[in-house]
Amino acid sequence: MQSNGKFRCVPSVDNFKAFRQKVKNIVNNSNYGAKEKAEKLAPIVRGWRNYHRFCKMDGSRNSLYFIETRAFKVFNKETKQNRYTSKTLLDKAFPAVPYSENKHINVKGNKSPFDGDLTYWSERNSKLYDGIIALRKHVGTMFKCGINTIVKAIKFVPPLPHPVFE
Repeated sequence: MQSNGKFRCVPSVDNFKAFRQKVKNIVNNSNYGAKEKAEKLAPIVRGWRNYHRFCKMDGSRNSLYFIETRAFKVFNKETKQNRYTSKTLLDKAFPAVPYSENKHINVKGNKSPFDGDLTYWSERNSKLYDGIIALRKHVGTMFKCGINTIVKAIKFVPPLPHPVFE
């Protein structure tokens, strides 16, 4: 935690070493061609970057520059590849995943999902919805029990045009 209340995290040294070892095993494996290596690397790199997307990823320790350079050299050594096809394979093997530090939203005070404050949790979760889900709010309380009503999420799917009727 920082002094301004923001949460800052970085990938641990052990986590980065394990990730680097997985990538190194695939890149240095001579049983696979460059295309197979790129296909095997993509989900590993994307998963690692997605897991750490709210972490502080700048700096040389978390940089994948040297790993990418090594993979480019290995891809380019294959006789079927030139530098342009190696670069496209490298872009597939190391997909860019956007990250933004301090986007983690802290829970206010000592709130808990089990304390009965449904309006707080529904409003907090509504920030995660995108344009696909339309939110509709019923303001007020239920007549019999007096509990505040919560936000209802309704999935909006636009109808597809039917080819017969056009």
